[in-house]
Amino acid sequence: MILPLTSLPDGGKTNFPDDDVMAGRAEAICADTDFRRRVGQAMASRFTDREPAEHLEQRIYDGFPNRADQSLMDQFHRTDWQGRRKIAEHLSDQRVREYARRLIYMEAPEILSDGARAEMDAWIRDRVLNEDTKVPWNTIPKTMRENDELLAKATDNEAALLTDVRRFLTEMADST
Repeated sequence: MILPLTSLPDGGKTNFPDDDVMAGRAEAICADTDFRRRVGQAMASRFTDREPAEHLEQRIYDGFPNRADQSLMDQFHRTDWQGRRKIAEHLSDQRVREYARRLIYMEAPEILSDGARAEMDAWIRDRVLNEDTKVPWNTIPKTMRENDELLAKATDNEAALLTDVRRFLTEMADST
């Protein structure tokens, strides 16, 4: 296994070489690009028997960003939103690029072009109003159905609260 020593439980480090030996091994791994490539392939092959995930959130472990993207990701987190927008355009990993785009939209939508903002508005609308019960996130229609089920069995006090929740969900759906 390859993992940080800090991940081991107390007492789990008793049979390990000293820090200098461990640092030497870490340097050897960092210097051996072929070894790192083979480990990456071995990790990726663990999931070759499954269909590619439909939703971005389910594809996060489908591989690792390359070194160039890792460097850009570090820069992304150290710069202002305008800089982040420019960096996001250069990310080669589509998953990471989309996460960056979503983050920018959520935190600084004003820096996006009108077209990009409209595209993200549509994405939010499609996501929260999605009628598909199989999507792996909660949607307004799913929540309304659950609310209606609870309302059918509710006491008077619960019914008042659930009616307020339903009104809120309806307003949210109408404004999305």
